[in-house]
Amino acid sequence: MPNGDSFGKARRFVARQPRWLKVSAILLFVYCVLGFLVLPWILRPQLEKRLATALHRHVAIAKLRMNPVALSVTIDGLQVDDPDGSRFLSWERLYLRANLWPILKRELTLNTLYLLRFRARASIRRDGKLNFEDLLTSSGNPEPPSNTAKKKELVYVRR
Repeated sequence: MPNGDSFGKARRFVARQPRWLKVSAILLFVYCVLGFLVLPWILRPQLEKRLATALHRHVAIAKLRMNPVALSVTIDGLQVDDPDGSRFLSWERLYLRANLWPILKRELTLNTLYLLRFRARASIRRDGKLNFEDLLTSSGNPEPPSNTAKKKELVYVRR
């Protein structure tokens, strides 16, 4: 059983720590609370809404988890339905983990990509069109590629 002297030692230890250490600990705590709890709570409905708008299909995500320390995202139970209500695309779990250093250079490099039980259904409708044909047609006017501006590659594959 701790005695009163050990509590006094702990208080003196905390009181002697530099201010920057206390501020850093508070900032780390806030970063973790935002990353683990708040951000997934905000992003899951936003992802569902934006994907449904972009795909013109019902989209449901069972669970979104984020780990701000490991820079990872897990999307559990994604389901995209066809306009007729049948399942078009689904997976049980998608896990992505990014590397930190390339992010500092404004690049995204995935350290781990794990996809569990991916399912997709392609079918021909009664009118002879594929069930995903509407996704292949462009809804907007694409910009003509400029020859003067050199675009940086967005995806790097390293083995």
